[in-house]
Amino acid sequence: TVATHSHTGEMTITPFSGAAPGTYTVTISVTSSNGASDSASVSVVLPEPDFEIKDTDISFSHTSAWINASGDSQLVTVYAKVRNKGGNVDVAGNTATTVDVLFTVDGATIYVKYLTALNHGSESTVSVSFKLSRAHSDNESGLPVEVRVDQFNNLDGRESRDKAILESDETNNEGTAHFKVVRIEDTIPLSSN
Repeated sequence: TVATHSHTGEMTITPFSGAAPGTYTVTISVTSSNGASDSASVSVVLPEPDFEIKDTDISFSHTSAWINASGDSQLVTVYAKVRNKGGNVDVAGNTATTVDVLFTVDGATIYVKYLTALNHGSESTVSVSFKLSRAHSDNESGLPVEVRVDQFNNLDGRESRDKAILESDETNNEGTAHFKVVRIEDTIPLSSN
């Protein structure tokens, strides 16, 4: 009249899209037809967003480029892969939407792009084309190119879309690469006599 039965199963828990980060307790209760019951609890962690870019996530359309004495140069495209290793909502209720990606070349901002969303587990490649302003010197390995994700974390207000998205790790939001730029001599057209 008394028996112990067990069953192994799997359950998926999908929190609602606006759930705040934190640790939640989920309790599972089982009751038999004769009224005996048992329960168990598990903890589910919803992380804060964690945007990331590494130095190795930056690449270029060319391995190097030229600039002439007149300042004319090749058009170069920089590509950057950014990702979200964390959640979709921070503790203040800000969502991982309208995420800024800032590009600088040789210390000067060349462009800011905004991703519509960068949700948990997603990765996006962002690109910007630019012309070079100078050649790198002999003591440089190339012009520094920096890409930063969620740069406007301190609400500097440069753009109305800028917002502070609080992250579990704020130290992995910047990648740097160096791009070689060589100076070439201008060509002098031959005169026809």
